[in-house]
Amino acid sequence: MKSTINTKIYVSLIKKLKYATRNDCKAFTYIELLLALTITIIILTILPLIINSTKFFDYHLSTNSDIELELFARDLIADFSTSSSLTVENHATISSISDSKGLCKYSYKNGKIIKTVNGKGNVTILNQVTQFKVRKVQAHLIEVDIHLKDKGVMYHKKFYV
Repeated sequence: MKSTINTKIYVSLIKKLKYATRNDCKAFTYIELLLALTITIIILTILPLIINSTKFFDYHLSTNSDIELELFARDLIADFSTSSSLTVENHATISSISDSKGLCKYSYKNGKIIKTVNGKGNVTILNQVTQFKVRKVQAHLIEVDIHLKDKGVMYHKKFYV
């Protein structure tokens, strides 16, 4: 009698399993679920690190002050490297550099560096300049010291022409 009860239970379980396999239920197995969960956890732990690293690059891509300083230095060197003598004027609020022929002049006024060519055109070369110092080192050599402020960050550049 005991064996018939066990066989009846066994037969009913087999019928249920046959029904489950006949339905073709497409579902995840437990191992697939663990694998998907592991991948999700790895992605979610790496995501904050990726966001923090892109903030660094985003700041440097959004500011152009260092590039503007390099272009200013290149223009200044290109304009004054061929001149025979340079004139440097330093006043309380205005500093200027000009060549002996008066063709090109760079002056600092109201936080801007302005380029004047032949005494006619005024082109703003740099904005947000906090300090512009020009010092004549030798007859043909001057030292230019610039402090530029952009988005709360101070940029400092010193070069010789």
